[in-house]
Amino acid sequence: MVAKGLNELIPVRQDGLRPTVNARDLHEWLQVGRDYTNWIKGRIDRFGFDEGKDFTVFAETGENPRGGRPAAQYHVTLDMAKELAMVERTARGRQARRYFIECERALREGAVQRRLPASYAEALRELAGAVERQQQLEGHIEVQREQIEALAPDAELARGFLAARNAVTSTRSALMTVEEVEA
Repeated sequence: MVAKGLNELIPVRQDGLRPTVNARDLHEWLQVGRDYTNWIKGRIDRFGFDEGKDFTVFAETGENPRGGRPAAQYHVTLDMAKELAMVERTARGRQARRYFIECERALREGAVQRRLPASYAEALRELAGAVERQQQLEGHIEVQREQIEALAPDAELARGFLAARNAVTSTRSALMTVEEVEA
């Protein structure tokens, strides 16, 4: 049986021009037996989902209360969410699949339409909200740029280390081959 309303199981958001679902919400609702991070990364790898097409990743800004790096938020398309729900093969997976089919049907039939603001004040409030969301996204982008810049020296050092390690391994292999020939 499908839920009473479209947003009662897993909230559907409008990200840009397409509706999406927060994968963390989907994971929690499906009651998946493994931890979220490994689950979402494993599903992306196994089923060949593409970033930008099937999902978008946002790094949460701010301090992680458990320490470590900020958590990544995956916003997945309805098609990806349906596929993730279907592969779980549980009662919850089946219910989620039916839910997403209903969402899609409602969108096709025009049941979910963009409502125009009733007044100028309401239009301004919506505009202010859109500007705030855009500024938040720009803030996320800036934080990610800073993180990339901060990690660049470490990445270069790691590349150098790997190159040196490969050179040492190649040298050892060559010496072992010479020793084998001599023996």
